[in-house]
Amino acid sequence: MLRSLVGSEMCIRDRYQRRVRGLQEGEMAGKKDAGAKASKVAKAITKGSKTTSKKIRTGIKFHLPKTLQLPRHPKYPRKYRPRTNNLD
Repeated sequence: MLRSLVGSEMCIRDRYQRRVRGLQEGEMAGKKDAGAKASKVAKAITKGSKTTSKKIRTGIKFHLPKTLQLPRHPKYPRKYRPRTNNLD
């Protein structure tokens, strides 16, 4: 007598069937596109896939970039009153 499958067993069964079906379809599709893939690989080998070159640094010092320096905005004056000018 066959017993019924519980939820997790059904998930495992369905996942296995999907994988097998996907592999069979993938083999068929892979055979059709093999020529296109081969031509892409041949083109990449002859041309070279990396197009950007590394910057050559000639200076011996590393200068930090200038950053934004905001002016001070104090919440209160640090002196009670400004000094009087004695030269006037």
